[in-house]
Amino acid sequence: MKDLEFSLTASVKVTNTGNISGSEVVQLYIAFPTTSELAHPPLQLKGFAKVHDLSPGQSKTVNIQLDKYAVSYWSQLYDTWTVEKGVYSIQVGPSSDRLSLNAPFEVKTGFEWTGI
Repeated sequence: MKDLEFSLTASVKVTNTGNISGSEVVQLYIAFPTTSELAHPPLQLKGFAKVHDLSPGQSKTVNIQLDKYAVSYWSQLYDTWTVEKGVYSIQVGPSSDRLSLNAPFEVKTGFEWTGI
């Protein structure tokens, strides 16, 4: 397969709904397609951002950039990095057990590459 590029930016608006200033870590997880021929962990942490010192009622949007490594795995069978086509899921929240945001995205053409 041809080495293609992949890029995706997830934008998340964080609002301090409390009564005092605070900070929060936004964690972004990827779930691989359920149609995959391989077993993958249900969720994989692929990005995060920290929002510092938000005043009560204040909001800030954070952007988390993902590249081809966020949707790939190492195939020992072929000695290549592999991206499978299919519908992936982005899940976002302050921790892996509090993922309140979920959005699907599709990789229409799978691809492979060698090297780092």
